[in-house]
Amino acid sequence: MKVLHIIISLNVGGAENSLKRLIESHKDDTNYQHSVLSLTTIGKVGEQLQASGIEVCSLGLKSSLSLPITFIRLIKFIRKANPDIVHTWMYHADLLGGLAAWVMRKKVIWSIRNTNISINSGTATTTVHIMNICAYLSSYIPKKIVCVANAALISHSNYGYNKKIMTVIPNGYDVNKINQAAVKIPRDVFRHSLNITQNAIVIGSVGRYNDYKDYPTFIKTAVILLKSNPALCFLLVGRNVDHDNKMLAQLIIATGHQDNFILLGERNDIPACLLAMDIFCLHSISEGFPNALGEAMSIGLPCVTTDAGDAAMMVGNEALVVDYSQPNLLAKSLQKLLNLTVSQRSKIGKELQQHIKNEYSMIKVKKSYEALYQQVINL
Repeated sequence: MKVLHIIISLNVGGAENSLKRLIESHKDDTNYQHSVLSLTTIGKVGEQLQASGIEVCSLGLKSSLSLPITFIRLIKFIRKANPDIVHTWMYHADLLGGLAAWVMRKKVIWSIRNTNISINSGTATTTVHIMNICAYLSSYIPKKIVCVANAALISHSNYGYNKKIMTVIPNGYDVNKINQAAVKIPRDVFRHSLNITQNAIVIGSVGRYNDYKDYPTFIKTAVILLKSNPALCFLLVGRNVDHDNKMLAQLIIATGHQDNFILLGERNDIPACLLAMDIFCLHSISEGFPNALGEAMSIGLPCVTTDAGDAAMMVGNEALVVDYSQPNLLAKSLQKLLNLTVSQRSKIGKELQQHIKNEYSMIKVKKSYEALYQQVINL
């Protein structure tokens, strides 16, 4: 079965990494032949897929002015690739890739990765408009729509998407593989490279800088915690989470505790970054099925998360979940973990790791996608 994946970009992100893991799960399965087309650039994830032998191409879309020619090139690419299924990822690819595949009479699967999409929530106006167009076209173009979270299915059916063809397939995790990647750089070595002492407690966060991730709340939370834990270290990882981000840098400088923050920016060694942490914190106001949280749980980190998307379902422990945009509540929950012994925190981390193994293994997700592909082929 030939599956062509179309995605807006292949930079490091939750959707991109999920696509990568899905393709890698079929590495030794000759029944599935995956290829990937990025509407913009190859990106780091695209380079990684190419290195593993996957066909990855890009169309170089830069602005709305080049949409007509990009759409024509997209149709030509689909005609040449002649896939059995066109699987698109996220709104822009759902619209452009879906329309092009529909023109070529190909069977289409859409992917929804977000939960809360509205202008008031910080989403770009263009994206909201594209989502609304997709909602209308959802009864005509896709055979199936895959939502990464139950919360995403509910919200998008409320937006007008065709609920009859929607299904949920969460992110999947290969816990052993993630841990093998983590220990490639020993924890002590990694922390030493960042000037983090052996006894320091590190609270970490992973996610690109945007309104959804709500870094201001995390920084306010850090200030609260530092009042009684002045030696705490906060390790922040993600695209645009660096000192070149003037808005973020100003927020940190304003705390008067900039020495307690380490900003690593975008990385391709996330497992190693997670292994350097003692506690993981997800502070988003909106998520689908937060990939970084799943990876932190896979490492065995004790986690605290806001109630965004399916995060609460993922951790399966209401004591570790707080309302979003509430720094006092987030600080209180994190302080409870700080008050525990190392072994007590480790026990919580191991429980979360086992929960990921039991409920969200890559094997389960692989089988779900295989069943979906077979179902669509037979429609």
